[in-house]
Amino acid sequence: ITLTNTRTLPTPTGPKIAEPFSLRATSVVAGVGGGMISIKSAGGAEQFVEPFPGYTGSLNMTTVDRSGDGIADSIAVMVAGGAQPAVKVIDAATGREAASFYAFAPEFLGGGTLASGVVDLNGQLESVILIGAGSGAEPSVTVFNAFDFLFERAFYAYAQQYKGGVTV
Repeated sequence: ITLTNTRTLPTPTGPKIAEPFSLRATSVVAGVGGGMISIKSAGGAEQFVEPFPGYTGSLNMTTVDRSGDGIADSIAVMVAGGAQPAVKVIDAATGREAASFYAFAPEFLGGGTLASGVVDLNGQLESVILIGAGSGAEPSVTVFNAFDFLFERAFYAYAQQYKGGVTV
């Protein structure tokens, strides 16, 4: 699917987290435990990345098409639980942090799940990052624009009393 608003991405200026990597169809991104992810780029090169230094728990991640051209160009990573709901977006071309933000209030320590995709927001197709709250919170889902990381909207996936977490 091609977005109607394909954009040229700004060069990330955040700290370098990884070496540049490929997210072509043969690439694999996976959590390997201990707060680490493995990025196996097309061609077989593998690197291990620690997006949140000092955090040793599980991570959730998704690939993201920030430019809207139909090709993943970044990875969004979030703690699975036990720490603040921080999200980092790592640009594949530079290995630098493209964004860092909280998915929910910093006091929430239940983690969350991530997904990305293209949705119709107000009649226009947008590339977004969706984040579902982990166990212990109201069943919130937040939506962020994948280009500029601005908050778009939030909603409850289930009845507000449900506290079992949301997988997006």
